[in-house]
Amino acid sequence: MQKKRKIEEVLYPPELLEQLKNKDDQIKALENEQAKMLAELAESRRLMAEKQRLLAEMKQKLGKDFPLDFQL
Repeated sequence: MQKKRKIEEVLYPPELLEQLKNKDDQIKALENEQAKMLAELAESRRLMAEKQRLLAEMKQKLGKDFPLDFQL
C-alpha cells in the first residue's frame, strides 16, 4: 500500500518545504523579539515621563526657595 503524501509534498520539493518552515520559525522569533523590544520601549518611556514629572516638581519647589536660580 502506498503512503499518502500531502499536496505540498507533491507540488514542492522537500528542501523548499524545509526552507519555508525555517523562514516561518525565523519570522515568529523576530515577531517575539519585536514584541519584547516594544514592551521595553514603552517601559522606558513611562520611566522617562515619571523622571520628567519629578524634575519639574523639584524645580517648582526649589524655585519657591531660590527664585532667581530656578526660573521656569
